[in-house]
Formats: sequence, C-alpha cells, structure tokens
Amino acid sequence: MIDLSLFKGQYFAIFGLGKSSLATATALERAGAKVALWDDEEKSRHQAAKDGHNILDLTIADFGRFDGLILSPGVPLTHPKPHWVVDKAKQANLPIMGDIELFLRAVKHAGVGKIVAVTGTNGKSTTVSLIHHILSEAGLDAHLGGNIGSTMALDLPTTSATKIYILELSSYQIDLMPSLQKPGLAPDIAVLVNVSADHLDRHGDLKHYAQVKAQIFEPQTAEDLAIIGIDDEFGAKFADIYNAVSISAVQQNADIFCKNGQILQNGQPILEFGQAVNLQGVHNAQNTAIAYEIAKYFGVEDEVIKQGLHSFKGLEHRMEYVGKIASRAGDILFINDSKATNAEAVKPALGAYENVYWLAGGQGKQGGLQPLYESLKHIKKAYVFGQSAPDFADELTNITACEVFLNMGEAINKALTDIMHTGDDGLKVILLSPAAASFDQFDNFEKRGQMFKQMAKDLGAKLS
Repeated sequence: MIDLSLFKGQYFAIFGLGKSSLATATALERAGAKVALWDDEEKSRHQAAKDGHNILDLTIADFGRFDGLILSPGVPLTHPKPHWVVDKAKQANLPIMGDIELFLRAVKHAGVGKIVAVTGTNGKSTTVSLIHHILSEAGLDAHLGGNIGSTMALDLPTTSATKIYILELSSYQIDLMPSLQKPGLAPDIAVLVNVSADHLDRHGDLKHYAQVKAQIFEPQTAEDLAIIGIDDEFGAKFADIYNAVSISAVQQNADIFCKNGQILQNGQPILEFGQAVNLQGVHNAQNTAIAYEIAKYFGVEDEVIKQGLHSFKGLEHRMEYVGKIASRAGDILFINDSKATNAEAVKPALGAYENVYWLAGGQGKQGGLQPLYESLKHIKKAYVFGQSAPDFADELTNITACEVFLNMGEAINKALTDIMHTGDDGLKVILLSPAAASFDQFDNFEKRGQMFKQMAKDLGAKLS
C-alpha cells in the first residue's frame, strides 16, 4: 500500500462516497491523517458510518479547518455547473484533489519508483494493460492501477527503486490533480492516446476537454518522456507543443509508426511481429506502438516485446472475441465491443471486420454517429436498440440498411435470422459496438457485454 505518511496530522474533507473515496479515507487514516466524510445521498452516509468512518455534515462545516477537499471523480467540478461543495471549497481557498493527486505526491516524495500515466478518449485501457503485460513478461516490477480494474491507486504496493506504476487516468481524475500545475510533480512517462468528443457534459466543449487531457504534460521536464498519438487534430498539435514522441498507425512520418505487424522508427523498420490475434485493427496498431516505445524506455529486448504482443489476451468488452459458430450460411463470428460507448470508439471495430451485422444503441451521446459515416462500408445492416434507437435510425437513413428494436435481445435474434437468409456462405460478423452508454437498460457496459456473450452462447447452442 502507498505510504501517505507525509499527510500525517492533516485534516481532509472527503465528498462523494464511492469506492475510490472510501479507499482514500482508509489510507489517510492509516497514515495518521484525519478525515471527515459526506455525501448528498443519505444511504451512502449511513453505510460509511456503519463501516466506521467519521461523518460530518459539510453543508454546515467550517472549511477553514481543512487542509484539502478530496472529491469523488463523479462530482461536477465545472460543468454543467460546479457542485455546491466545490463552490464552498473555492471560497475557502481550499485545494480540491482526488486520490491520484495523493498518489502522485506520495511517490514523488518517496523519490523512488516510476509513474507511467496514460490518458485519452479511447483505447487507454487496452494500452495500459498491454504495457503492463509486456513489462511483466520481461520480469520487471510493474503494477497496474487508476481508472481500471478493482485496484485503487493507493492500494498499489509501496514505493521502491524497482517499482513501475502504470496508471490509466480519466479526464475527471486529471481535473483533480492540482500538482500538475507545479514543475517537477509530473509522471515520469505521460501518454495521450487520442482525443475525440466525449464527456462534454462535464467539460463544456471539446477544446476544454482536450486541454484537461494535456495537463499531464505541463509539469514535465527534459528528464521525463512524453508520448502522444497524432492521428487526430488535438494529438498532432499537442505533440508539437510538448516535444513528444509522436505515435501513429496512419502517418508514416511519425517517430514511431505501426502497421500490418511492423513497427518503424523514423521510417526504418525496427520490429516485425506479424499478426497478434488480440491486437487487430488500426487502433491497436497505435496501442502497440505506444507499448513498444515504453518497453524500450525500460530496456526490454525486442524478442520479449514480440512475445508479449502475441501472448496478450486482450480486454473483456473491448473487441473481445466471443466465439465462432458454424451454420448453413457459413461461419458466424461474435464480437463483444460493449466498451465502445461513443462513435469514435466504434470506428476500430468497424475497420477491423467485413460483412458486419452491427448492433448499436443505448443512451446516446452528443455528436451522434457522425464520426462513423466514413466507416460504414463494411456494414451489411445496422440493428439499433434502446433509448437512442430512433435518433440512430434517422442518422443512418440513406447510409445503410437499418432496423429499430426495443432491446439488444430482439436485435441479435433478428441479425441471426437475416444471416440465415443471406444465400452465401462467407464469414459473417455479429458485432456489438453500441456507440452509446448503457444506462438506459443496463447498470454498466460490463453488464451489457455479459448479456451479449450469454446470448451468443445460447444462439450457438441452438444452431449446433
């Protein structure tokens, strides 16, 4: 567990009693700090009190007593308007931070260990997991945390000279890292995978959202490493501003370019790794290039990197291979891409497969499907469902065949029926890549993906 003893004797208000906030409270108390917790939800306050935490009504508390406000990433900091607790903290000139801020300060205070911070709109989970996998395969002391999996950043092992911490950071978490405004308190390696429209309800507009992402580079010095994907407008601009290593799966003039199982540096081939089964598509070429650059930074040999690329299992709900079934209409491949909750995130899957029967829908996001219009050439038909179905259907009119359904179950069954009547026996792909959030019909994208996988399994059993 990360040593937070530098905060001993300090007093923190903690608002928003989610998993990360409760873990932060426990870590601070263990280190000798004092904490006071509050949440707008009475149920959350009751449970925290039952678990032994100190509950204090922050609506009436004197914020002059605190050394900082620790905010849950889900609490609005600026948009659509600041939460009341944010306004109150600002009036008291109180630093507002999150658990990643405490982690950064603690590791930098210890003076040992390396921090790799990865952000971006899409693909960052795959990128950090691939980095962690390759470094671990090389025998390095690598640890994965942040906005991924069940391990909170503060629960990672204590710092040492050999530790490498690989963190996935959301824009919400970066917003709660005031130390990024101070030179020297920077990740040793900062990575921006890409930027596209997402979370605009929390950041106001795309420009501000992109600027938040870029904050991880601000305090870096010449001793640190910046890596930026340049296959979008903001990435290309930021790569110049921060003198970063440029990464691309499209532009061959990038510092590191990856395509068709080959990595090139400054135009010269440096690694041939062939087809890695779980790293298909243009987006994974970029993820691979990023992982390669970081692995070389830590001295990993090319052969070990190649082995790591081929042994990487991929992530659940991210272009996940569910299975293939044989039918009289040919083989049918099921792909679970439930994590694709916006249009940009869908593009990699649409570009990776042909003869696609596309399942999409849920709780739509600003911008709709417009970024996908050029990627629909491999679509045989779209099956839209959920809250966004009428809007998606309107957008897809005159672009591709489309049918509206109440839910995903109806959609997948109709897709299979259509395939059975195609009259050809080529490979078909039933792809769940929703381009929308899941909250209209599911608790989260994981539940949506799990249901899709069960449906695919059931359909396979019927056809066997």
